[in-house]
Amino acid sequence: MKLNFKLLSLLLMVFVVVSCSKYEEGGISILTKKARLCKTWKPVRYIYKNGTSTTNVDKGLIELKKDQTANWTIYMGSTPVIATGNWNFINDKAGLNINVTAFGFNLNNDYEIVRLEAKDLRVRDKDGTVICLIPA
Repeated sequence: MKLNFKLLSLLLMVFVVVSCSKYEEGGISILTKKARLCKTWKPVRYIYKNGTSTTNVDKGLIELKKDQTANWTIYMGSTPVIATGNWNFINDKAGLNINVTAFGFNLNNDYEIVRLEAKDLRVRDKDGTVICLIPA
């Protein structure tokens, strides 16, 4: 009986560990996807569809809050402009939608989540470019 319980416990643990990671890259985390995502991120690298990459990225910050509001800070020269709106998971939490407005212009973008860790977020835009972000 103890052996059956241990075997069942082991199988359950393996199932839970395997199901915790649904993204292309990244490891296992005990934090929820929302807990890993909700913070202020800054882009540090773009990886283009053809395999080239650059660290010469736009200066800006994206703050994703637990109440699913979002603030996207974009710099026009040295002046920060804050676009406000909301975010939500899409496609069974495999993707992310960010919808913000500034100066009457609405930006509504869907991203595929490639990697979601506490200190590393990678999303793929509709053109296939992977945007690498780290906590600000």
